[in-house]
Amino acid sequence: MPRPVGRRAALLGGAGGLAWLVSGCTSADPGSPSAGTTGASSPTAAGTSSAAPSASPSPTPTEPAPSETGPTPLETGDRTRVRLALEKTEAMLAGLLALRRPGTAAGLVELHTAHREALMTVLEEPDRPLPEAPQPRLTRPEIPLREAGLQAELVSAALTAEDGLVARLLASMSAGVAQQLALLPSSTSDGPTDSPSPTSPGEATA
Repeated sequence: MPRPVGRRAALLGGAGGLAWLVSGCTSADPGSPSAGTTGASSPTAAGTSSAAPSASPSPTPTEPAPSETGPTPLETGDRTRVRLALEKTEAMLAGLLALRRPGTAAGLVELHTAHREALMTVLEEPDRPLPEAPQPRLTRPEIPLREAGLQAELVSAALTAEDGLVARLLASMSAGVAQQLALLPSSTSDGPTDSPSPTSPGEATA
């Protein structure tokens, strides 16, 4: 895993942090020297070595000490932050898909779907069915308030994250939610609205 970056620098990185985190957690450290480079010697040195072998024995590779292989931040507090973000994202996504007209929030559905896949990749969890929508059922007028609450929680989690990569992921998610909130249609209708029962002709003339 690449060396974590500072939290402040991560939060300033913008939406590109999501893809960087997912790919960065599985890529090798580009700054580490290759074995071929460190093991190579100049032809002159090779000739000298073959003519007069060194008396000192070759160093034997040693295993890292147990203390050097301890858990990373993602395996401790940050893993909890990512898991909570996944649970809240899944609940919001399931609620949006259960709308009478989910197409009215298509941008948020697409966004939360991408966020869910990224979070599951970070946690190394296999794909699974989306949980059922929480009750009571989400209504179209409630979307802005619920999404704003999710965004605030993502900001708080990003500011308290221990690993800069995790902070950047959560901050990117928060920025994406804010952008989609600004693009929501002005209408707050979620289908047929409840209206008072029409009065019968006899009641109207009474």
